[in-house]
Amino acid sequence: MREKKLKNLFRNRKGTAEVIGTIMFIMILLFFFTNVYLWHDAATKDADQLYVEKMNAGMSISFDNSSKQVIVNATSSEITLSMLWINSDSANVHVYANLTNVPVSPGDDNAITITFNKEGLPMNQDGAVPWVRHGNTIQIANSLPLNVTFTLVNTLGVMVST
Repeated sequence: MREKKLKNLFRNRKGTAEVIGTIMFIMILLFFFTNVYLWHDAATKDADQLYVEKMNAGMSISFDNSSKQVIVNATSSEITLSMLWINSDSANVHVYANLTNVPVSPGDDNAITITFNKEGLPMNQDGAVPWVRHGNTIQIANSLPLNVTFTLVNTLGVMVST
């Protein structure tokens, strides 16, 4: 009698779909959460790498009032300049030069010098101040008012002001 009940239990197919469905559901959940974890891990590593690059992308900016030049130096690693803001609250001047892809190598010998000259450069249509690069000198088509401050931004978002 006991053997007959055991054979009937193995031959009975009721509930098989529920068991297989539950196992497949658990496998799908494991696959989904494994991918979420791997994505989160990769995003965290990328964010940490960007943070390290930002910390190492030091730069300094100084303004020589006598020659009206801004000198930009990279302190530890090569940087790429993105934008220069020129602000003067007394003259109500707030303009920017969109410095795209201007590399600055570390060291004093590779400093970028920014000069200002209103003459000789065509004006942009978008409101940005036009500029031209000649070697390590950038000429910006804007005359400087009094009490001016500069804010320089590199491509990593690191900002430095005078």
